[in-house]
Amino acid sequence: MKKYLVPVDFSENTECACKYAIHFAEKEKAEIVLFHAYMYPIATTDMTDDVVDSSTLITPEIMDSIEKAAKAGMLRLKNKLDKMLEEEKITTIQLQTKVVNGMAEYEILDMCDAYHPDTVIMSSSGQGHTSGKMLGSIALKILEHATIPVLTIPENTEYQEIQNVLYITDFDESDITAIENLIKILDPIKVKIHCLHVEHSKKDLIDNLLTDYLKEHFEDEFKKGIMFFEIVQDKDVLKAVEEYISEKDIHLVGLLHHKRRLLAKLFHPSMTKKVFYHTGLPLLTFHDISEET
Repeated sequence: MKKYLVPVDFSENTECACKYAIHFAEKEKAEIVLFHAYMYPIATTDMTDDVVDSSTLITPEIMDSIEKAAKAGMLRLKNKLDKMLEEEKITTIQLQTKVVNGMAEYEILDMCDAYHPDTVIMSSSGQGHTSGKMLGSIALKILEHATIPVLTIPENTEYQEIQNVLYITDFDESDITAIENLIKILDPIKVKIHCLHVEHSKKDLIDNLLTDYLKEHFEDEFKKGIMFFEIVQDKDVLKAVEEYISEKDIHLVGLLHHKRRLLAKLFHPSMTKKVFYHTGLPLLTFHDISEET
């Protein structure tokens, strides 16, 4: 059974992430865990959105009301999704919930270690941190540290059916594993996968050989017409990616996320963020197994 972990903060953005999770899971037996971490306000003399005045005492009653509000929010979300599953006659999904106290980024990573989901699906932005709700920075921390695929949904994204997926390759040694995982994740929804390499300079023999190697490794998918390989030449990587997305009507972008290899030829940590912010599309990131120690 496939397992999906969906961190939520009860905003419209995370409702959209839930819809993507259901779309991924509905074609086969799967379990979706809706996960929410809430925090108590931190008392300080410095007034900001995330804290309260030190003159305000955080009483057990206040703590209890915050916990009850978090659990009530989760119940409302689950009831809404249960109704959606019933209306769409989806019977293959088991919907579970978990509410904990703690900092969202740490609790989500701990839940990944304990639950071992196949994929994390989460919104990049929420309603703020006052009630333990997610900020975009939390999503970035999760994809930085998680060792499993993370699907991040941009703020204000409207759910759309996924038909064409772009995987951006730099011919990295971990790309084959990442593409295999991509195929496994997307197999139930039957999409077309476009593998794109952006070359800064003139195309050379090595690039062609590496492309041929990928075609050979994924020969079955290539022959079935569900996987395509292309090299484009452009000094501006983001421009080339955006043009390809428009031309091929791409609905989701996948790439290998490098944490430590700052001198990687094309994709380093900042590139992941740039692709995410500039394309405005859901981003599926994969852990670079070559960085494991």
